[in-house]
Amino acid sequence: MFELYNTQEPKSSTHSLYFKKDGRRYGYAHFTLVHDLGIVHAQTDWGDYCYRWGCIGSDTLEEFLTDLDRYYIGIKFCGKPKELDEDAIKKEIKKDIIKLRREETIDPDVARECYNDCVDMDLDCSIDTYFSTFPTSIYEHIYDDDHFAIPCHQKYTGWQEMFIDEIFPTFQRYLKTHILKKKND
Repeated sequence: MFELYNTQEPKSSTHSLYFKKDGRRYGYAHFTLVHDLGIVHAQTDWGDYCYRWGCIGSDTLEEFLTDLDRYYIGIKFCGKPKELDEDAIKKEIKKDIIKLRREETIDPDVARECYNDCVDMDLDCSIDTYFSTFPTSIYEHIYDDDHFAIPCHQKYTGWQEMFIDEIFPTFQRYLKTHILKKKND
């Protein structure tokens, strides 16, 4: 069993944000910032997210958070995207089919078969299943049996996208207008 050799009560602050959309209540997000440790925890209607920065330079945690972009927020709070992006995958496959047809590398019947197989692809599956069930016609005729040429675009889950694209940017605006403005007054 562990013994304690030290304890701390670091300074923290919690910011509770309540959202509305089209005049209706639309959820909440409680952001807890542990300033000395660089911890940000967000408890929201769209999941809980947490990350710790060991070094943020001379900025305060609030100042640091206001400058984060979508990519950085996603990677730090959600990790890598894990869902297949059906629209992006099918768009790239169709583009590749059209390109090969225009170059007359494939004939019209093969192009039509591949296009139809692309439209009919079921991408509600894991990445492993995606590769093992990829349509043979497209694999052979469009990507020359090259497993690495198969397009595989990924995206965040709907809840993660809500956090990355709506919740965190709203928190950043809140920080800029309420917290940092008070500091400058």
